[in-house]
Amino acid sequence: IMICLASMIKRIQDGVLNRLSAQEMKISLFFIRMEGLRQYTDLRIQTEIIGRLRCSDILFWKENVQMEIINGTEFVIDKPTAVTIGKFDGIHLGHKKLINNTVEYRKSGLSPVLFTFDISPRSFFGKNNKLIYTNTEKELILSEYPFDYVIEYPFSKETSCMEAEDFFKDIIIDRLNAKALIVGEDFCFGHNRRGNITLLSELTKQYDIKLNVIKKECMDSYEIGSTLIREQITAGNLEDAAKMLGSPFFIYGKVICGKQLGRTLNMPTINMAAEEGKIYPPN
Repeated sequence: IMICLASMIKRIQDGVLNRLSAQEMKISLFFIRMEGLRQYTDLRIQTEIIGRLRCSDILFWKENVQMEIINGTEFVIDKPTAVTIGKFDGIHLGHKKLINNTVEYRKSGLSPVLFTFDISPRSFFGKNNKLIYTNTEKELILSEYPFDYVIEYPFSKETSCMEAEDFFKDIIIDRLNAKALIVGEDFCFGHNRRGNITLLSELTKQYDIKLNVIKKECMDSYEIGSTLIREQITAGNLEDAAKMLGSPFFIYGKVICGKQLGRTLNMPTINMAAEEGKIYPPN
């Protein structure tokens, strides 16, 4: 494994690596899951490897991951589950604590599930919140983890008006079949965010569900959060953003034809269609 990683790094440095082989994709995925790229490579090499991984044959991921993505409200999971719930807008180090805690429950016989909304509640209520990652980008990141299901639940007026107890009973109990629940310490749910950790603790005890409340992750005395990461990306501080994300910030999208001016300067470039609502670094 280390020989293969060293070979990739050397070929990147020499400018001769254009596409990852199947073996190199497997090795890259292994190091991303273990967060070993941060340990063994600098940020530029991380970006090069992950950039080529994202642009490589994405079907390789889909064929090797059994994760099912569910969009909509019409679902019922029969097997007992361990569920983490959140916005997961950046999938940063704090989110990854929730994720890693959740997938550990597979060892206890529970099916790991991530539950999120298809759009940010803030966006639904008209607040301009740029996305760190689009839904497609988040799905690519989450496919690196052994989830059985990722639920992208529609956030609508009906959803926003659900009382906390109804959300817990109708979705967490009846649809998700949760036996363990993993949330952050600032988790709120239900109409007007009335459901808090105190109410959640009472409900989980009532239904005999194990509750794990995970503390926030900090860096340099600052709590890691999506707002702080957005500020760093907007300011062009991509190294600081990458530290909080746990991997380099990336952009996934469709390559389009530009004016082809770069090649006239012997500097060919790639043009990508900008995704509406996504945050981008400054020019």
